[in-house]
Amino acid sequence: MHLRRSRLGPGPARTRSHLAGAAGTTGFLAVAAWGGAPVAPVRPVAGDVPVSAAVPVSAATVATVVTDARHPASPPRPDAHAAAASTVSTATALTPHKAVVLGPGSRGEPVRALQRALGGVAVDGVLGPVTQAKIVALQQVSGLPATGVVTGPTWDVLEQRVYPFVSRRTTVLRPGDSGPVVAQVQRLLGLAATGVYDDATREAVRRAQARAGLAGTGVVASRTWSLFDRLSA
Repeated sequence: MHLRRSRLGPGPARTRSHLAGAAGTTGFLAVAAWGGAPVAPVRPVAGDVPVSAAVPVSAATVATVVTDARHPASPPRPDAHAAAASTVSTATALTPHKAVVLGPGSRGEPVRALQRALGGVAVDGVLGPVTQAKIVALQQVSGLPATGVVTGPTWDVLEQRVYPFVSRRTTVLRPGDSGPVVAQVQRLLGLAATGVYDDATREAVRRAQARAGLAGTGVVASRTWSLFDRLSA
């Protein structure tokens, strides 16, 4: 057999040229091997991971990343019921004055608030003998020391008497509920105090709500409790 030398030139030179060309297009060849569209050759940079070691990224993954960047996830919305409950106020007209100690001769707005709550006395802002006698009477029937001086416990008793449902404002009563508080509502509305929130109770609550300009839901929530406080006065 006779061997002929190639006309393309010496074997070693051709080999060196071919390898140099392959090395110069490594980036393109690597992308093409993944099945992607041809892109510009990637020139290695000092410290970079070699192109041949790169992990392929599918078109679907790229599309997802772009979509997420343009449309970030919305933050979770706060629970509506929890937010509503957190805004219910349990303050009364007496709340701003409950840290004030009142005695004979005291004057000002706290005394006027006290006199309005006691009832049956002139609202003149002066704690005189008539107002003091009312205070003593309240303390006696409530089991408090009959000092005639208004401190925290006397304020609390007076507030509970004037606003009997204030502590209930963060609770909800609906048909099917039962207990002493249901009986308390029934007595206020002129119903038999069975302690069971039945259809008759729901209808009575609806009528009271309608007369006060509230939504006639038949369910007792914060605004209806405030209404019941006014009806109790």
